[in-house]
Amino acid sequence: TPVLKRLEERGLIIRERSKEDERSVIITLTTEGNEFKEKVTMIPNAVFDKTGCNEEEIKSYNKEIRNLLHMLTTEQ
Repeated sequence: TPVLKRLEERGLIIRERSKEDERSVIITLTTEGNEFKEKVTMIPNAVFDKTGCNEEEIKSYNKEIRNLLHMLTTEQ
C-alpha cells in the first residue's frame, strides 16, 4: 500500500515475503521505526497536558476537523 511504501522509504519498516506463504508480507519495524514509535506515543499526553482537554474532547475536535476538511475538499 502507499502508506507502507512511504514508511519503508523513510527507513521505518522492512517488508519481506513470508517463506511459508509468499502471498503474505511480514512487516518489521527498524531501529529507526522503534525510536519513532517511542516519540509519537508521547504525543497524546502532550496534547492533553498542553490543552487541558480530555480524550473525548480531542476525539470530538478531530471529528469536526475531518468533517471540515471533507467539506473543503469535495465538490458541491
